[in-house]
Amino acid sequence: MEISSELKDKIANIVMEWWHEYKRDFPWRRERDPYKVLITLVLLKKTTARQVARVYDRFFGCYPCLESLACADLEELKRVLRPLGLYNTRAPILVSLARVLLEEFGGVIPRDRETLVRLPGVKDYTANAFLVFMYNVDLPLVDTNVTRFITRFFGLNTKSIYSREVMEIAAKLIPKGKSRDFNLALLDFSSLVCTARKPKCNTCPLNTLCKSASRSD
Repeated sequence: MEISSELKDKIANIVMEWWHEYKRDFPWRRERDPYKVLITLVLLKKTTARQVARVYDRFFGCYPCLESLACADLEELKRVLRPLGLYNTRAPILVSLARVLLEEFGGVIPRDRETLVRLPGVKDYTANAFLVFMYNVDLPLVDTNVTRFITRFFGLNTKSIYSREVMEIAAKLIPKGKSRDFNLALLDFSSLVCTARKPKCNTCPLNTLCKSASRSD
């Protein structure tokens, strides 16, 4: 799909202006330690941000570095992770990830995407998110909420978060050099405004441009 530069600029400007007023505040968004950022992203898989926020301080109080996580007692780690669910699966993956990073990479988290996606517990979204949040790399972050926003806004039929068309559109929307802020803004906007049920179309600052909103008038 072709998107005019004018439309891209409008979307970026409107979403980021909204975000500066309504952004969500989570501790990992202020974090610059690659270890904490990557591990948090793994914790966020199949879990809400609010759930992770509740265990964030306790988790990194117990496991402040790769070495401590690599040596973690699995049963104790499971107890820490219990509020997130899936703790029987999460615990060994986290320990395995920490050990691989120490043993194969000397404790340095890779900065190239191809290597990141081969790490335990790290797939496409997590790798993209790590590079975006840590290094402002121009990569799209497409979750269920962002997919919903893009399909509604552009009038697409697909609902799959693995849709190539959705990924391509998300990549095109990123203002060059502003990947981190824009992706965070779009994640928040799609979660809080373009909600799954009862989207806030009447007050949405993009409603005059949105194909879904125009069809509902």
